[in-house]
Amino acid sequence: MGWVEYYIDPENCRAFWEGWVCIVDKQKSEKFQTLVKHSESIIPLLPWPKVMEKEQFLAPDFTSIEIITFASNAVFLGQNLPNYDDIREHEGFKNVYFGNRMPQASKASNVQFASEEQAEVLAEKSMNCYEVQVGCHELLGHGVGRAIFRNEDGTSPKFTDPLTNEEYESCYEEGQTWSTRFGDISSSYEECRADACGLFLQTLQPVYSLFGVADGEVDDLLWVNAMNHLRKGVIGLPLYNPEAKKWGQAHTQGAFVFAMWLYKNQKSKIVDFEIIGEEEDFRIHLDKQLLMAEGRELIKELLIVLQTYKSSGANERGLKFYTEYSEVSDFFLKIRKIAIAQKKPRGYCLQDNLVRYTDSCIEPVHYPENFQGIILSYADRYQFNKKLYKEVLGVWDEHKASLKV
Repeated sequence: MGWVEYYIDPENCRAFWEGWVCIVDKQKSEKFQTLVKHSESIIPLLPWPKVMEKEQFLAPDFTSIEIITFASNAVFLGQNLPNYDDIREHEGFKNVYFGNRMPQASKASNVQFASEEQAEVLAEKSMNCYEVQVGCHELLGHGVGRAIFRNEDGTSPKFTDPLTNEEYESCYEEGQTWSTRFGDISSSYEECRADACGLFLQTLQPVYSLFGVADGEVDDLLWVNAMNHLRKGVIGLPLYNPEAKKWGQAHTQGAFVFAMWLYKNQKSKIVDFEIIGEEEDFRIHLDKQLLMAEGRELIKELLIVLQTYKSSGANERGLKFYTEYSEVSDFFLKIRKIAIAQKKPRGYCLQDNLVRYTDSCIEPVHYPENFQGIILSYADRYQFNKKLYKEVLGVWDEHKASLKV
């Protein structure tokens, strides 16, 4: 319970409050704990220089849990806590994966903007593949890499720009943090970096083998997770405001940046976007063989670029890079219109309640899976209390003169 998601605030400071009650899934948690145990041997496999990595990795708890109650305005698939990067770097962090938040395998007919064959694969394999991605994203994505501060003699460390090979000087100053240094883009940039980290690591044998993935299944693993990531960015285009030229959601912007990095830097036709008919529909095409042959290297390069700018505090270079790949061209504005026209209703989370009948008996109360069920669930959870209502009014009357509302 606490103040968690601060990225909704333009200043990256204020957060919204959430509290939840869950039960640990011990069997699933073992997979993630195994990843934690092997982190010391996995982290050196990351592609950036040793100077950009923490001297000591603060291994977190990683737990798969089943939600009973999640009191907030959104229920995520997983969380890395806390979201303040400076605390994660010096004090440590926790990771949780909400196992029953992940929707059950959907029907292929419900998978939009993919061919029939691709839709079948996504419907069948997304759940299992996502376990690997969320583990690598939350544990190693958000948990690795360090911010480099000014040298003790007052000089600024030197770095090589991975895009231009030019040498430059940059660092964090005392009192600065990742979010204060990079400002508005910090949350989205961090999500993009964590996702790229997850996609890179899951192709390495010491990582995917921990999740029971066979050597011959790695291409499917990467294809499914990369395809779903492309879909998140492109189908999420309605969250982009073309008038203000701004994104309204950090994770979606990060996914779009990833999509544009592959799209703009590919030498072969790894990924393509096809508008069908009179701008009535579109398809996302992702070639599995080319993704493994060329795409993996592009993901590695993206990860190096993002980590270099983050570690060095090169906010001007980082902002220029991230803004460029966040731009939505006229072609993708057309795709945005199609995505809006075919937008499905937003998903809602229906939560059961627990009722204590006796000291030894607690049972769940189930509700119909519709809007009426959601209303009944809330009504039972937040029952009207006349005494509390009068107490709140009394406090308000007592203090309202001195409060600015």
